Amino acid sequence: MCLKRGYLSPTLALVLLCVLVATGWAADVPKRGHAHDTGFRHLDVRRMELDVELFPDRKAIAAVATLEVVPLDPEARFLELDLAAEMHVETVRAEGRDLVFHHENGHLRILAAPGHALPARFEVRYGGQPQVAKRPPWDDGFVWSTDGEQQPWISLSCQVAGANIWFPAHDYPSDKIDHLVLNVTIPKPLFCAANGLLRQVTEPDAERRTFQWVHQGPIGAYNVSINVADYRQDHASYPGVRDIPVSVYTLRHPPDHARIADDRSYDRQRADLMGELHRYLDFYSQHFGPFPFDHAKVGVAHTPYLGMEHQTINAYGNRFHMVEGYDWLLLHELGHEWWGNHVTALNWNELWLHEGICTYATGVFLEESQGMAAAQRFFTDLRGRLTNVKPLIPNHPTIAAEAYQSDLYGKGALMLHGLRFLIGKPNLDHVLYRFATEHGSDRQSGATTCDFEILVQEVAGRDLGWYFDAYLRTSELPRLEIQETGNQLELRWSRPDFPMPVEISWETPDRGTQWAQVVPGGEGLSLTDRKHASVDPRQWVLKKTVDHRQR
Repeated sequence: MCLKRGYLSPTLALVLLCVLVATGWAADVPKRGHAHDTGFRHLDVRRMELDVELFPDRKAIAAVATLEVVPLDPEARFLELDLAAEMHVETVRAEGRDLVFHHENGHLRILAAPGHALPARFEVRYGGQPQVAKRPPWDDGFVWSTDGEQQPWISLSCQVAGANIWFPAHDYPSDKIDHLVLNVTIPKPLFCAANGLLRQVTEPDAERRTFQWVHQGPIGAYNVSINVADYRQDHASYPGVRDIPVSVYTLRHPPDHARIADDRSYDRQRADLMGELHRYLDFYSQHFGPFPFDHAKVGVAHTPYLGMEHQTINAYGNRFHMVEGYDWLLLHELGHEWWGNHVTALNWNELWLHEGICTYATGVFLEESQGMAAAQRFFTDLRGRLTNVKPLIPNHPTIAAEAYQSDLYGKGALMLHGLRFLIGKPNLDHVLYRFATEHGSDRQSGATTCDFEILVQEVAGRDLGWYFDAYLRTSELPRLEIQETGNQLELRWSRPDFPMPVEISWETPDRGTQWAQVVPGGEGLSLTDRKHASVDPRQWVLKKTVDHRQR
């Protein structure tokens, strides 16, 4: 629903929704201010310094989170953040005094002291055994593994469960932390790789080291990550407006299951990974603009699970596996630095912007590096995996777990593939470049489908709301009926409001393969010299086809 199509603006729609929630008219929308549920929040987190110590033998952490916040309601008498029930809160303090707090059902509510305003800066001291991941990155939590020498190998993922599994957070995609400081204390000889730049390493005693990582600039809560192991470090640089550090952290002693069992040496695998990173940076920079976090680094950490797009420190556990000439996992997760970490969805309903665009980019990469046939195989494989059970954009405010579905990847990518056919590749390339460079989100804003539609409308010079409604707001695919009546080939869409053209090809004895483009629902196409015509032979249009012709 976009303003230029005669609908409510996102801002006006949100105001209306708030009124409905407040009056009880929107029964299916939670009425409490739980950020991970609805996105309605009480405060902005401007700065967070997190001091955390890891205890691998107990699978536990002890932490102090110091937050600087801005309450959004000056009349409010409490602040509320998300913090998992597994974390035991010892104290909440501000300006040297203890504050009253309630920690129940994953909510940490901090009350203003009598006669005092809500604190702008406070610290939360807590600890416990955080949620353990069952199947990361889909079932989130900490991963407590070991390397080939039985040294701890620790990582985590929390996009769906939320960063609240290990620190007080506002778990909402577009509400970001402006400035992040991570002080991570771990046993020697382990190394910690995290977001941003490594500022210093200190030694509290002979047995421990503390790594301080600083990330300047907005970062989403679920993108905050720590990766701990006996890591080897490979460093390079990537040329940009300024040289960008490129850092790869791989296990010094990987277990057998963590790398490919072939004749190549582990050193060669690590070198290949660095080379692939540079190749993919070239591709993304060309199509979507310069690497968006050039003030920090391009980082990859070897993890005991498949992967996740943590900002400037992507998790990588694909075992250095190249298939058909590229590492699909490395390519995809690096793409999220643009689509997800830089251009961030305003809310959980808009997650196709992260996954769909990133998946479409893989098809474009294959086309440019291996040819159109490789790209077509990729998109054909995506079609075979679709479920079409629910719309990509839910019709009500939702939480991350409800919004996340496999079709975000394939259906989002195939929608863009069809849009390329509809408006032309140069136009779509221009749209995506501008969207990436103009809609990179700061902490107080996020990108929406309406933003994308309006940009497409501007570039293409026409309203294509019908197209986005069919693929993003409807679960069932458009159905194309194909019939022959006499010498006429008749095509008709199941949706009367879907004027999508399709290609037709046919063979002629003297002119070879001929092509035409038609909009189903017209008068039909004469079959005089079009016997055995193929409809949409290059599979540009995502659809369900019902072919009534006798073969």
